[in-house]
Amino acid sequence: MHDFKEEYENKNLELAGVVFNAASDYLPEEALSKDTVKRIAKKNGWYVFERDVEYSRSYPKGAREGEPIFRTSYSRWSKVKNFELFAEEFANRVGL
Repeated sequence: MHDFKEEYENKNLELAGVVFNAASDYLPEEALSKDTVKRIAKKNGWYVFERDVEYSRSYPKGAREGEPIFRTSYSRWSKVKNFELFAEEFANRVGL
């Protein structure tokens, strides 16, 4: 953010929050990393989104197909719903 502000002095940049992406809650290292980031965020007054963006093979597949996860062929309903819930939280957070 510092570099952006230096390069684009006339632009206003605000941190909407921290989101964990490609999350799986599977590995203990992931839980440790999330806890560490959450402590840093709290210390700095940064919002941490409640909803993670879970890992899905449909994201790269969608990129190859030129489609969002909502229209990627054979994407799992649960992954689509997960992203939809994050998108709603994000939209509310930024006032859309």
